[in-house]
Order: sequence, then C-alpha cells, then structure tokens
Amino acid sequence: MSQGFLLFAHNNGEVDYLKLAQICAKRIRKYYDNVLIALVTDEMFESDNFDYVISTDIDKDNKRTLNNKVQYFHNTSRLDAFRLSPFDETIVIDVDYIVNSNLLGNYFGSRESFLMGTVNNFYDDREPVLRGMTMKWATTLYFKKDNIAKAIFNQAMLVKENYSFYKNIYYFTAQNFRNDYAFTIAEHIVKGMSSSVSMPKINFLASIQDEILEVKGDRFVCLIDNLPCVFTGTDLHFFNKQTIFDFEKDLI
Repeated sequence: MSQGFLLFAHNNGEVDYLKLAQICAKRIRKYYDNVLIALVTDEMFESDNFDYVISTDIDKDNKRTLNNKVQYFHNTSRLDAFRLSPFDETIVIDVDYIVNSNLLGNYFGSRESFLMGTVNNFYDDREPVLRGMTMKWATTLYFKKDNIAKAIFNQAMLVKENYSFYKNIYYFTAQNFRNDYAFTIAEHIVKGMSSSVSMPKINFLASIQDEILEVKGDRFVCLIDNLPCVFTGTDLHFFNKQTIFDFEKDLI
C-alpha cells in the first residue's frame, strides 16, 4: 500500500508558493525516511524534491484583503486531492506548515478513512464552531482511497457548489470559499453527524506579525504577539509566509 504526502502550490503574484513547497518538502524528508511526496501545481515545474509533479487547472477567483490589499489565493484544488493523489493513503499539508516532528506519520495505517486537524490559535483559545460542531482545518488532511473518503470529497464539492445554502444552514459568515468549512461540513454529514476523531491540533501562528527569530535544529524561537516563545519538536503553521523565506537556509 503506497503512502505519501501531497502538497498544493499555486503562485498568485504575491507569494511564491512553489518555493514554499520546496522548503516544505525538504522538511518532510528530514523527519520521514523514504517518504513519497507529490506536488500539485498549475505551472510547468520540475524538482528533485518531489516524486510526482501533477499538473492541474485551478479556479483563480478566490480573494481576500490583507493589509488593505486585495490578494488572490488559489485553494480550491484541495477539493481534487482524492482524484489527484497517486497514493493509497495520503497526508495533505499546507506548504506554509513547518514540519518539525514525525507526528503526522503516525496516521498512516489509521482505521479512519478521513481525518482533519483542529487548531490551537495562540490569540483565541475558543474552538471555532459551525452550528454547534467544532470546525476543523484543511491545513492537515489524512485520507484513504476508499468509498468513505470519496464520499466526503464529493460532499465537499457540493458544499462549494452550493456555498450560500450551506452558509445559511451552518451559520458561517466568510464570503470567500474556505476548504475548512467545506470539509468540516462534508465529514460531519458523511460520518453520520459524528466526526469527533481528529488529527493533532495545529499550532497556528495566526498574525502577519508573528515571525521566526531563531532556528536551531528542531528548536524554534518565535515572536507571538510581541512575546518570544520557544517550540521544540513541534510542527508550526505560519500565516506570515515571509518569515519562512527569511529563514530558508536554516530550515533546509
């Protein structure tokens, strides 16, 4: 049975996601021996960091405002992960997710068909909810190529295609499409309104001002809300992509 990581990288004129994907792949290989890694992109691209490079077309209409500037982000191809993955078991992570342990690899061989992580947001300890259920994050996904996972991906696509309807049913306010909402709702529906089993909490450095100050091996010193914090052997997810670029040499 084949197992591997699947990354998505679609540049948007503001952020070089392909470069982030290469940093991410090198971090994966640091902690996972002989692991297979596949990249999904809409650009012509070759790199020894990946065992597979999969080309796909994308929807480029999703956008958000960051620092008073409109920025396009291309995240809807995540819905095609089931179809695109070359593996029997797949772990999907965002390319701005810094692998700093082998924790996620423990989920290969899971009895579950589909899993997502919840989030540890250092600015807000409240769990985000969708109509009373805990919202999960598509930053980390695990799935098998089986009928249950296929049904969840199909349901997530239905959520995207009928976003206004599900927005009213589940009481979320985001205007832009979010994979987090789509997959949380889809898993909840397909698993019979019960989706309590999750992957580990994602350590989310949620502010654009959060940054890395120092990297030594698996020890990270980060600035969070103007306070220095130390993380050792712990995966981190950064909203601030630039800080990853600034420490590229230390990270790889």
